[in-house]
Formats: sequence, C-alpha cells, structure tokens
Amino acid sequence: MADRTKRVQETIEQAQKDEEAAKKLLAEYEDKLKKAESEVHEILRIAHEDAERQSQTIIADGQRSVQDMTAAALKQIEMEHQAALAKFKLEAAALIIAVSAKLAAKDFSGDDNRRYVNMLLDELSAQKGKG
Repeated sequence: MADRTKRVQETIEQAQKDEEAAKKLLAEYEDKLKKAESEVHEILRIAHEDAERQSQTIIADGQRSVQDMTAAALKQIEMEHQAALAKFKLEAAALIIAVSAKLAAKDFSGDDNRRYVNMLLDELSAQKGKG
C-alpha cells in the first residue's frame, strides 16, 4: 500500500511538473506569437511608409515631366509664332514693294486712281486669302 501511495504521489507530482512545463511552454509560445504580431505590424507600417514615399516620388516626377513638356511646347509655339511673324513681315514687305512699284510706274487721273486703288485692294485681298 505504501508503494502504491508513493507511485500515486509520484504520478501526481509528475503531472504537476508536466502541467507547469506545459504552462511555461504555452507562455513562451504566446510571447513568441505577440512578438511575431508586433513584427508583422512593424513590417506593414514600414511597407506603408515606403509605398507612400514612392507614391510621392512618382507624383513629383510626373509633375516635373509635365512641366518640362509644357515648357518645351510653349517654347516651340513661341518659335513657330516668331517664324510666322517673320514670314508675314517678309510677305508684307514684298507686297508693299510690288504695290509701290506699280504706283510709281503709273500716271494717275481721277478715274484711273479709283480703278487702280480697287485693283490693288482686290490684289491685297487675294494675297491675304492665300496666306
């Protein structure tokens, strides 16, 4: 009977030791799980911040690109405007010279003046329509 009591007592003590070991192991796993959750949250936070920074960089690069393209387009438009203006000035000068030469070569009387002025106006209108 003493042996049996001793074995039961040893079994109870072993069960208590096993229970304490299991509780200790459970506490360790719970601690590891909390640390893992904390690490996951930190990784997600860092990833979100990185994504936000990259997004801002992409937006800023896009805005700079649009500004550069706009500036280049405006410069091109200004150059084309200046070229068109120079061409217009040359054509106007040539037309004035042609009209002046015709006027200088003509001796005008009253009716001739009106007809010639009308003819020149028609010529100017035609030239304007072409350009």
